[in-house]
Amino acid sequence: MGHDDFRATPLRLTILGSGDASGIPRADCQDPACACARARLGAGPGRGQSAALVEAGGIRLAIDTGAGRRDCAALLLTHYHADHAGRAAEFADPGAPLPCFGPDDGLREALWTATERFPAPALAGLAFTPVPPFTTIAVGPLRCTAIPLNHPIPVHGWVIEHGGRRLAWLTDTYGIPARSLEWLAAHPCDLLALDTTFAPGVERAPLKGHGDLPVSLAALAASLASQGLLIHVGHGCQTWLDLHPDALPASVGISRDGLVIDL
Repeated sequence: MGHDDFRATPLRLTILGSGDASGIPRADCQDPACACARARLGAGPGRGQSAALVEAGGIRLAIDTGAGRRDCAALLLTHYHADHAGRAAEFADPGAPLPCFGPDDGLREALWTATERFPAPALAGLAFTPVPPFTTIAVGPLRCTAIPLNHPIPVHGWVIEHGGRRLAWLTDTYGIPARSLEWLAAHPCDLLALDTTFAPGVERAPLKGHGDLPVSLAALAASLASQGLLIHVGHGCQTWLDLHPDALPASVGISRDGLVIDL
């Protein structure tokens, strides 16, 4: 498809980054058997920090800032950790501030001036609107609903609807909270992309607020989504999946950088 063919596509998702905060290959990983070493040799997938692009109806939305600005009409932020919002300044345009939406994590105006969260240029160049949980906003013809998730700080997943199609991008979460899962089951998605950072049996997964494979698969099944997609994949999870190629049900796939899905 050509650059502008998404205008005729109900809903298109492009994975710009499919990895966790460390990415793959991870700089400090020296284990020759792990996915990181394989990636250095070109024998395994490289994964950038989590980010995506959604296109439909002539509108392009960025989810998080990991891949930089791509001529987007708006920026949807999941939360304000550096691997998700640290490149916000690249989206800033003081002459025409870009609409930007995300959770209100209690910092209000301070969230734009705290140097550990946003560089100063972002303050004038982004028109930020905090979005309460389960609130739907419109960006052109696209409807975007904020879905609260399980993480140490407030995080919004985003459900985006257009042309009778619905996709969910739920990153930085350990499973899906009960109320959010109830909402998703009542509004089944054609595609639900869900954080699966860890392999099975990683005890710190709930504390870190990132999914492990069993928890993610259970949440995907309970959501009633037609298709599931594993995102925010960490190197340990990648290694486990490589060793268990038949572990996933037919309805669940593994994301990769550059993957394009038309719904």
